Amino acid sequence: MTRYLAARLVLTVLQMWLVASVLFVFIHLLPGDPADVILGGSDLYSPSSDQLVTVRRQLGLDRPLAVQYAGYLGRLLRGDLGRSFISREPVVAIVGLHFGRTLQIVVPAIVWSSAAGLVMGVAAARRRRGWRDWTLTGMSVIGYSVPAFVTGNLLALAFAVKAKWLPSSGFIEFSSSPAAALAYMVLPVLVLGVERAAVIMRMTRTVVVEQWGMDYVRTARSKGLQERVVTYRHVVRNALIPLVAIIGLQVGFMLAGAIVVEAVFNWPGVGTLLLQSIQDRDYPVIQAAVLMVSITFVVVNFLTDLGYAYVNPQLRFG
Repeated sequence: MTRYLAARLVLTVLQMWLVASVLFVFIHLLPGDPADVILGGSDLYSPSSDQLVTVRRQLGLDRPLAVQYAGYLGRLLRGDLGRSFISREPVVAIVGLHFGRTLQIVVPAIVWSSAAGLVMGVAAARRRRGWRDWTLTGMSVIGYSVPAFVTGNLLALAFAVKAKWLPSSGFIEFSSSPAAALAYMVLPVLVLGVERAAVIMRMTRTVVVEQWGMDYVRTARSKGLQERVVTYRHVVRNALIPLVAIIGLQVGFMLAGAIVVEAVFNWPGVGTLLLQSIQDRDYPVIQAAVLMVSITFVVVNFLTDLGYAYVNPQLRFG
């Protein structure tokens, strides 16, 4: 287990370095000039070349790309993500605030989608080729196929505009009003988890059906164990081994999907911040936002691998 852990740590560090490096290159390939944005350049007004040179020098964009890259990695190692080109505030504070708001909907969404996907997948597998299986499978196909912005607008129309049970969009801090904050979270959390619940349901059904054909299931039945005991104590328990990895991967997809959900519900998370920063050519904020999401995905994969190794001794000692 120690060798496996060490190998995974080395691979995780290399992944983080690769993500940071690729991100730096692509950020500087974006069209547009941050200095021009800061000086208010538009179709009606163009800053002078002297003004552009001055602002680029202040931002450090006049230095060779290799020097900028070295400084970028050095600051990352110190935990310094720099300051925003636009607001001049520390990037750590800006991204940390918005990323926390994104996690505010991602964490509940992954919890409910995992629970719902597992329950529906097991239920469908137990009644394979029956009406329950066809119904749940059909629901999962719809949940996976319909885009999040369509689901979001339909739910907002039903529960906010028509029924007036929930707010259609917006955000309130928990410190201001916990009840109102939870009300604003309901629709984003529901929409964000629909597609992931559908994926987990389909995977759970497939894995559980495969487990039903194993020899240990026939052995358990031959011992006279009740079907419920065979299902939950043996089949589901063994099916969780591959499902751990599947559920872990959904976190990354959910972070990516949060950009669309935040746009639909006007939720001020890291996705909204990223879109605004791209428009402003705010390189430090763009780098920090994408890096935060990417590193979260890498860390979740690392923890998923450890969990998978823990429940699967063949991988741990192989």
